Amino acid sequence: MSTETIPDHTDPALTEALRALARGPLKPRPDNFTPPQRTPWGGARIGAALKAGLPGLPSADALPIVGESWEISDDPTFPSLFPLDVRGRRVEVTLADVLTEHAVDVLGPGLAPEVGGRLPLLVKLIDAEDDLSVQVHPPDGYAAGHERGEWGKTELWYVAAAERGAALLCGLRPGLGREELTRALAEGRVDGCLRRIAVKPGDALFVPAGMVHAVCAGVLLFEIEENSDVTYRLFDWGRAGRPLHLAKALEVVDFDLRLDPLVCARWEEGDGFRAAPLARCRHFAATVCEVRGRISSSCAGERFRVLAVASGRGLLRHGGPCGEVVLRGGDHLLLPAALGDYTVEAEGAGMVLLQTEVP
Repeated sequence: MSTETIPDHTDPALTEALRALARGPLKPRPDNFTPPQRTPWGGARIGAALKAGLPGLPSADALPIVGESWEISDDPTFPSLFPLDVRGRRVEVTLADVLTEHAVDVLGPGLAPEVGGRLPLLVKLIDAEDDLSVQVHPPDGYAAGHERGEWGKTELWYVAAAERGAALLCGLRPGLGREELTRALAEGRVDGCLRRIAVKPGDALFVPAGMVHAVCAGVLLFEIEENSDVTYRLFDWGRAGRPLHLAKALEVVDFDLRLDPLVCARWEEGDGFRAAPLARCRHFAATVCEVRGRISSSCAGERFRVLAVASGRGLLRHGGPCGEVVLRGGDHLLLPAALGDYTVEAEGAGMVLLQTEVP
């Protein structure tokens, strides 16, 4: 079948297929990779390791270097794509297409008007073969006033893999002020100004707007964040060709922030699973869940959820037409508010899931 990437919303068959898609688990194509020139620090682990064997991906030796994979995104530049078979025609629709027609079904009747029909979250994978730039994200108010109404960005990192000795830079050294940071940036001494946090798989860090940070070489992580691409670079390790944004960055750095970004997971045991909250703020609530048997839950017609499979495999069962969805490491699912009840059942040694929702 040929593929149509611009759907005809006047086609009754497509209209019905789009409605069915919006009310069942939305599983995007697994290859929403950004181009290598956007991420000169990227590696090879997203496709070759985390997503190895997923349907729709080329063999590991044919994959390009991938720094970012935008897993759940309604961004027009890197949108999540969903294939549909409409009476023998293969049609690909974006998440924005789905939300344009069925925002209430997907987001929930209370949330959809509150966020203007946009998905308020963005979920990515990041693979750092080299150090990322030292950067900071603005809060909502600053972004709205300086970035044409954009949201700011608060985010959560969950480490999927880390080489021996790998670390994340997150937060300023206690007592560091604006003048000293500005001088250190000019002299290229920024590494000593930030807290260096050694990490291992399973660690999580909460990174609010205003916290200076950098992902360092050797780390593969899930990134859950506000739906915004507003980033201010303070330092880029001598790389040429990418602009810095010092004036805006220094305006939004929170020099009084004393939050410890490393999350201490507190596990609660259930029947066939255990779960631990990772972060809860006004933008999102995220939980990690180790499923050894099965776990049942419901969207209850109220709010959407995002599931990310960190490892293992299993099935998601629900009451919709398709009935079940296969889950493997690297998969992401957008569970619409209209989905209702569902059950996740692990296979083999179990699964590690990240679940995110808007409070």
